[in-house]
Amino acid sequence: MLYDPNGPMLRPLVMWIKRRNQTEANCIAHMVPELEAFGVRDRSKMVNAFASSYVGVTVHHGIAAILAFLGYYYQNPFLFRFGLSFEIGEDIMHYTQMLVTKFSPPDQGIEPWSYTPKEAWLYVSLHHTIGLLAGSGAFLYTSDWEEVQLYVAVILFCVLPFYLKTPLMLMEGPQTKPTNIGRAALAIDMFSLLVMLFGRFYIAVPLGYDLTLKGYETMGWTGGLFFGSVLMGLGPLFYIASLVMFVPQVIKAFQKQAGGPSPPGAPGSSAQMENQELLSEGEGSAGCE
Repeated sequence: MLYDPNGPMLRPLVMWIKRRNQTEANCIAHMVPELEAFGVRDRSKMVNAFASSYVGVTVHHGIAAILAFLGYYYQNPFLFRFGLSFEIGEDIMHYTQMLVTKFSPPDQGIEPWSYTPKEAWLYVSLHHTIGLLAGSGAFLYTSDWEEVQLYVAVILFCVLPFYLKTPLMLMEGPQTKPTNIGRAALAIDMFSLLVMLFGRFYIAVPLGYDLTLKGYETMGWTGGLFFGSVLMGLGPLFYIASLVMFVPQVIKAFQKQAGGPSPPGAPGSSAQMENQELLSEGEGSAGCE
């Protein structure tokens, strides 16, 4: 329900965006470069993808992070497992959707897997492998470990600041000149990058090392191998891959916003004209479903 663009939570948002030509054009203009990086060029899918990947992820990770942190703060394994169940459930759901899409006729699978290439599946699968393996182990065996509770709460939280710019994406499309909204989005990106670096590399990686040692001491070599392979192997690999994808976007945004501010959506600006072209080409779907 949290990710389905046709579900009760996201469908009203999708319809609201599609009823507003400029809002839809702004949304599509932001999503085109993001999805084209994964080989997705069908612009009719862009608004749905925005709702799932920005709003759905924010709600999902937000609820999970709050519950996991409360479990850590109050040393309550039940609250911690409740929050962790959101991540484990998401992992199983997406793997199941991929499997169904794999054996479905072309273009009849489940969004977004029905229109994303297999390379994107690999990246998402790496993320979900960490959540499913480490999350299941934590849920079943170590939910009362304070270090595990902190690790999960930090990992779930540190991606959330990135999504603070979601409303700004609907207010203005990508601009070729500096704007106040563009600078606000850049500030959010830079803040989220700092939070990501601090949370993943300053807190999570050292915690992963400590948990690997503790797993070996309490569970033998199998515990050490389990924690080490996920928290010190797959985890840092995913963190580095995320930086490789995100840092160039921040640098590019910084370069665009380095000059003086110009009014957002100024008439005749190349960015505004580009946004309007997205709809005039017939690739938008404002007012339609």
